[in-house]
Amino acid sequence: MGVGQVEAPAVLPWHVSRENWVAYSYDPATQAMPGHYVEFTGAQGEYHTMPFRYVWPSELDLMAQLAGMRLRDRWDGWSRQPFTGESSTSRSDGGRAAGSPSARTTPASSSTR
Repeated sequence: MGVGQVEAPAVLPWHVSRENWVAYSYDPATQAMPGHYVEFTGAQGEYHTMPFRYVWPSELDLMAQLAGMRLRDRWDGWSRQPFTGESSTSRSDGGRAAGSPSARTTPASSSTR
C-alpha cells in the first residue's frame, strides 16, 4: 500500500442462505465491527445494520480495574477451558479489589443562590 492510501475494512461473510445474508466489516483502526444483515421475503430484500465494537481482554481488565474490580480468572468460554493466545472467546471472572470503595456512594450535593 502506498503513501496516502487507506486500506478498506475487512469483510467477513458469516452466513448465507436463501432467506438471509449476514456479514461483518472490521476496521482495525477504530475496532468498529458493524453487522450487516439482509433478509429476503419473496423477491424483496431488507437491509439492516447493527454497530459493534471489538474489545480486547486487556481493555476489559482496565475498565474493571478503574471500577475498583480485579480479575480472578479467565477462561476460553463457559466450559472453563484454559484461555490461551489461540482462544477465540473469553470468559472473565472478577470481583471487588481489596481496599476498593464500597458500591454505596453518597450523592453529590449542590446549592444555588
